[in-house]
Amino acid sequence: MDSYQTPIPGSHRTLIIGASGGLGRCIHRAAVKREFFCEGTYRSRVTPEATLELDLERYESIDALVAQLTARGELFDSIVVNSGISELGPQLAISRDDYERVFRVNFLGPRYLIKEMLPLLTPSARIVLVGSMVSWGAIPLSGPYAVSKRALREFWQLLRQELVLSIETAELKLVLVEPGAYKTRIWEAGRETLDVNLGRGTKLPGFVKWLASQGSDPEDFGEAIVDIIENKDPSSYYRMGAFSTLSRMAEWLPVGVRITAIRWLRQWGFELVS
Repeated sequence: MDSYQTPIPGSHRTLIIGASGGLGRCIHRAAVKREFFCEGTYRSRVTPEATLELDLERYESIDALVAQLTARGELFDSIVVNSGISELGPQLAISRDDYERVFRVNFLGPRYLIKEMLPLLTPSARIVLVGSMVSWGAIPLSGPYAVSKRALREFWQLLRQELVLSIETAELKLVLVEPGAYKTRIWEAGRETLDVNLGRGTKLPGFVKWLASQGSDPEDFGEAIVDIIENKDPSSYYRMGAFSTLSRMAEWLPVGVRITAIRWLRQWGFELVS
């Protein structure tokens, strides 16, 4: 089957948020390969995988998409909220506008989208949130990206409990997936913002580039997401990909130990330059 062919109506219907590139494109390809009726959203450019416009920064864009889908009178069996933006750097060096933009795209937009999409989901639909490994461990210089992804994780914890409180949503399955390093452009974008927010050169952007080079194959991630959607009883939480377990282990390290390690790293040139 061609990667961009739309399966016949009547099969599993899924909506992928942020399908124009990176992990979202891989999820779309995997879903179509398994004959899902699959649609994806884009923010700035139409692609074969992404034909529905959506800008998670703007609530009116979310409203417009939901109105468009509501007019069809069709329900989705799953929705994958994948889109996100990376802004790395010191917490106090990032501009107010950039910090707020990351929160709107990575957390506030997805929260509002799920709220508005609930009437368009089948009673036992899967809602898959794509978070990040950096939500664990309070890793320095991970900027608003880490904070927004941590907020997304706390939202998932709360919402999965609250859905059970209503008979209308009790059968919905809310899943959080926190990927580690995958070889996509988000790492390049993060490295570029780190360059800007750190000012004069350090070795840190080079370290991010190396980390990206060790990433897992994003096609494997797409297949794994579709496995979760097809699972009759999926777990509520998954982590996968390079460094995903290592980052979670960082949560267990006392802050004092982390500070000692950072002082050691400074001797090797990993130092902020004002």
